[in-house]
Order: sequence, then C-alpha cells, then structure tokens
Amino acid sequence: MVQTLGITVPEFVAGLALVVFALAVMLVALRASRAYADTPRGEFPRIGKHPLRRAGTDEAPLRSAPPEMSPGVGGFLYRGSAGDESTTATLFELARRGYIGFVFMTDHTTAGQRVYIVRLDRESEGDDLPEDARSLLAVLESGRAESAAYAAANPVDSVSYRSALESAGLPVEGKPLARVQGYSLRASLAQAEAEKREVLTRGWYSRRREALGTIGAVLAGVGALGALGALIWLIATGLGGFWFGVSAAVALMGLVAVLRYSSLTPDGIVACDQVAGFRRFLIEAPRSEGATLAGFAGYSSWASALDCMKEWENSLERLAVVENMTVADAVPWMVSTSNEWTTWAGLTEALMGIERRLHSHPLADDLDASPRKKRPAGEGKKRG
Repeated sequence: MVQTLGITVPEFVAGLALVVFALAVMLVALRASRAYADTPRGEFPRIGKHPLRRAGTDEAPLRSAPPEMSPGVGGFLYRGSAGDESTTATLFELARRGYIGFVFMTDHTTAGQRVYIVRLDRESEGDDLPEDARSLLAVLESGRAESAAYAAANPVDSVSYRSALESAGLPVEGKPLARVQGYSLRASLAQAEAEKREVLTRGWYSRRREALGTIGAVLAGVGALGALGALIWLIATGLGGFWFGVSAAVALMGLVAVLRYSSLTPDGIVACDQVAGFRRFLIEAPRSEGATLAGFAGYSSWASALDCMKEWENSLERLAVVENMTVADAVPWMVSTSNEWTTWAGLTEALMGIERRLHSHPLADDLDASPRKKRPAGEGKKRG
C-alpha cells in the first residue's frame, strides 16, 4: 500500500501519527466541561468536594439578581474576550454608585458634543467597590485617563465649562476628570486586561483545556498550509495525494477542536450561568421575578457589558407603562447642556453614544507604533 501511495514507510508512519494526534486533540476538545452535580445551576457550592456531571447545553435559568462579580468581569465571560465595553461598563457602574457623572456639552469647534467624565460629590453607596472599578476610579482621579497628546492639544477650559453649565441652567457640580473622546486607548486596554486577570485568578478557566484551543489552532493552520502545498505539488507532479489527505484531515480536526472546546471549570460554569441568566432577566423583565422600573434603570452597566442595550431599553419601555419614573430621575448622573432626555430610547442612545465616542479622537491612541499591542484579552473590538 505504501508503494501504491508513492511514499516511504517513514512518511506513512509520520502521516499516520499526525492524524492520530489530531484525532486525539479533537476528541479531548469535544469532551464536555464538567459542572457541579449537587448544586442548582447558577449557584456556587460550599467549600469542599462535590460530585461532577456533564455540563448541560440548555439555556441557563433566569436570574433576577446581578451576578456575583462586577459587570466588567461578567462581560468578559459573556463575550469570551474583553474590549472597550470593559471600560464603559465600569464607568456606568461608577456613575450608578454616585462616584462619577457624565456631562454632554456642545463642542462649537466640531459642531458635535464632548462628553465630560466628572467627579461627583454625592454620597456614594460606600466603599464596597469591585477591584476593577476601584482601579479605574484611581486612573480617573490621577489625571491619567486621557492620553497625554489629547490632553495637551485640548486643555480643559474650566471657565468655559462652568459658563456652559450655568447658561443651560444646570448646577455646576463635580470636577472634570476626563473627556470620553480623548480617553486613553492604553488605559482602556489595561482595563480589559484587568478583567481577564480577574477571571483567571478566580479559577474559572482551565489553563490545561485552554491549551487545547491553542493546539487546535496550530493544527488547523499548519494543516491548511500543508494541504495547500500538497495540492500544488499534486497538480504539478501527480504526486502528494497522501500528504494532501493527511494535511486536510489534520486541518479539519484542528478546526473542530477550536470551535468545540470549552475551557470552563465547574466554577466557571456557575459564573457563566449567572451571567446568562441575568442577561435573560434584562431582556425579559418579568414582573413575577421582581422586575421594576427603578431597579432596571440601575442596570446600564450590565446592559453595556452583556451587549443588550437595546433589549434593556425595550424592557424599560414595558415597565414604564405601569410605573411612573422620569428618565432624569433614573440617571441623575448624566446631564446635557443642549437637551434633556425624556424617553428611554433617548437615554440608551446617549449611553451608546458614550460607547461609540470612547477614545474616538485620533490623539487618544497612545499605543506605541511598535510593537503595537494586540487587542486585549484581547480580541474585543470596538463597537459602534
């Protein structure tokens, strides 16, 4: 058979070994993650050993309480990566807690708007800030939130800022800390990396199973290149059919491993169930589970983190049918000198505007040209 294939015995053995190895990687990757067998889904167990079972693939149960983690960490679990939403979700959480606010102000030089992040003096909810929110607040208060180039080219004019607020009949409250457009890209990437570290520190991902994805990606890439080279050789000489088959099989099994592997630990399964269950709550807003307009108005950080801002808006609209609450009362931490938000759609558009404007100014990109850092945690690309 070896002679028929036009290869030597060592070549046959090497090709067979590659196929067997790729098959083993694929089969291990297809093995489902393990979940706790004696604990309801979405609940962390008590300390100690617990029996495990095959993790289910059905929808996570609805959860009416926020997950036991920060919105930024929850966003990483939901998306599988972290990007700009790590910063915006954490900013919204700091605002909800009373630490910061946003001021939308007309920019006469661009006919657009600048969005200021201001430090508020209101009473906050206490010092129980998650670590990622505490570190971001420290960045804001240190004056390092804006890129140095943007800050130098666009110094804050405190007199004009105060005058604009007074002219609009708004209270002069808070100290400007940064502008969203000039928010440092480096600081945003660092925030995303912090969310990734938090997830890894909590042991929600298995590094051993994470390696399966890496191995699968290598097999898929090398196999695809090998198949291409073997195909060219086959067309040119009529030889190489064996290696084309081996390479194609290795590439296919590597791709299956990449697409199907899961690196979640049992605790990671619980955390993801909490995130998925709470996202269902934000979208469905069942009154039977305690959904209220006042409560939902405080979930902008989670709506941003879990990429369901428009669904959250729809839930607010439904809840507002039977509950009376103004948009201004819902978000006292956000004001504008040119308009007042009177609808929930206007509110979500303003929040999504913050997401789109984050380090949107060219001078906000303060990464070194080389080596340019990869997107953190990293493939989370900028929305909007």
